Amino acid sequence: MENNHYNDRRPSALEEQAYAEAKEQFAEHLTQFGLGRDAINNLERNIAGVACSVIEVASGRRGQGDALLTDGGLKWNRCVDLFDNICVCHRPTGADVEFAVVERWGLKPTERCEVLVQGGDALELLRAFIANQREVLRLWIGDVSAQVNEKLAEKYPGEDLTRVADALVNRLTQIESHSHIMKPGDETKNTHGIRI
Repeated sequence: MENNHYNDRRPSALEEQAYAEAKEQFAEHLTQFGLGRDAINNLERNIAGVACSVIEVASGRRGQGDALLTDGGLKWNRCVDLFDNICVCHRPTGADVEFAVVERWGLKPTERCEVLVQGGDALELLRAFIANQREVLRLWIGDVSAQVNEKLAEKYPGEDLTRVADALVNRLTQIESHSHIMKPGDETKNTHGIRI
């Protein structure tokens, strides 16, 4: 009987080697993905408290505080920092207030800032931002998959290492889906090596 690698679930020595090399080469990607995913999960868990903080700051300091200027020339007042360079801001709009999630591209408030999402409800704004960031992570996984396949094809021309690339990318998606649906107290199993 011919040994078909799709029927043999055990990885070959070449697959093990390619997986170890790709895992090492893309370790920073895996780390950055994990940090981004964890930050979004943390924000999602604390969304109500963050929304309350935004509303409290906005109602107490309308028109005051750290001002950020966006590309459109609008002035936003910083309320709550979400991540290193992303914060929730507010600005008065007549009798009401508008909120935005703003990304700062420099260290100074006057440097380039971009509005990622905006709206009149702080909680809905945060929900929209989280959904947007989850989509960014999903697209990022596709980009990493293409890069892994490209590097494997360069290093091992003529070899079919699809299972290796799929295993590495599945590691990202499984980590994401586990962290998204796990409940406190659930245990995870630590596994090592390649799972194809």
